[in-house]
Amino acid sequence: TIQQGINASIDGDSVIVSVGIYYEIINYNGKNIIVTSSFGPDSTIIDANGMGPAVIIENGESSVVELSGFTIQNAFNSADGGAVYVAHSSPNFKDLIIHNNISWNKGGGVYINGGSQTFINCQVNNNRVIDQSGNGGVMYCIHSESLLIEDCEFNYNSSYKNFTGLYL
Repeated sequence: TIQQGINASIDGDSVIVSVGIYYEIINYNGKNIIVTSSFGPDSTIIDANGMGPAVIIENGESSVVELSGFTIQNAFNSADGGAVYVAHSSPNFKDLIIHNNISWNKGGGVYINGGSQTFINCQVNNNRVIDQSGNGGVMYCIHSESLLIEDCEFNYNSSYKNFTGLYL
């Protein structure tokens, strides 16, 4: 699994993931590593299978951290962050497709609380927040020191309170 690769890694390592569908949730567990696919998001999928969030980065990980080349799909979180949950960490996200994920409260696609984040060449589509008081179908971001979004597309994301999908 991807998580086994993360668990076996140490700071500075790269975990290269083979083509396939991975039915799991991954947690960086405070490791400053790169997790990347060998052939890109069309052929390497993290499918949370109704659980979620699919990717957790919440233990003060630095800007060395990168997640690239995956599709992240089918996550459901009964709290904040459908597909990706980031707290007090500074990851880089590149070449991702984040689609068909649900959060009950905030951040159907991505939830961020603190740190600095970069999103480059990402597609965030068909994510939603289902609680009537929720925000950010695409992304809910608070207390971020800096947030860079470059060459990204956001389509068909929804929440009750913020129809544009971004809550920044």
